[in-house]
Amino acid sequence: MFSGRRFLAAIARRARQIDALRSEIEHHYHKIHRLREIIGAHLGLDPGERIERDLAIAEPFVHRLAVKFFRLLDRVQGLKQRRRALYRKIAGLKKAWFGYLSNIEVRLARTHNAALVREDLTVMAAQKGSPGYKGRTFNRMINNGAKGQYLRRASDKLQWNGVPEWTVPSYYTSSTCYKHARVDLSMRQGEVFRCPQCGKDEHADLHAAETIGNYFQLRPLPELA
Repeated sequence: MFSGRRFLAAIARRARQIDALRSEIEHHYHKIHRLREIIGAHLGLDPGERIERDLAIAEPFVHRLAVKFFRLLDRVQGLKQRRRALYRKIAGLKKAWFGYLSNIEVRLARTHNAALVREDLTVMAAQKGSPGYKGRTFNRMINNGAKGQYLRRASDKLQWNGVPEWTVPSYYTSSTCYKHARVDLSMRQGEVFRCPQCGKDEHADLHAAETIGNYFQLRPLPELA
């Protein structure tokens, strides 16, 4: 019901901006290191010795290099500030989205005097080269760390409001028809779940949620018990 597409798109957009800034910063650092070598050689500085801004440089050529050197350093600092601002924006987006969803969970549970049952789902980052890959920054923003942030926030709210919470295994939740005791990976095709015995299509995630919600009522088949 809450796909989070707009949220993920907003994260992806800022992750791309961060990746672009990172590339630009690395490009400038290559120039800075090269200038540092040239200036240091002319001034007879040790490899680890700093070049001070107020250092008097008589030779015009070296002076121009030093001006460019510090201009690039200032440019890099500005780029880093922009990158930090993007990280803060992503943190704000996650806080707002996670807060919104966890409030809905609490409200539904309290309205229906219900417990919350969630699956123990491991979020895997998309590998480079896969269709869902959006860059290393996006992977770092939307990984188990983000999932953990959400679960901590939701669990704290549920506990504060006296709502019981359980975690159940996630095996085959979106490819199982608990009504007919049928487990078949082919019953899920993308976002559609269809059991041939039920004969109707359902959204795969909603069906999985129903399976998870009924987890504690499931019983083994007599011939399997």
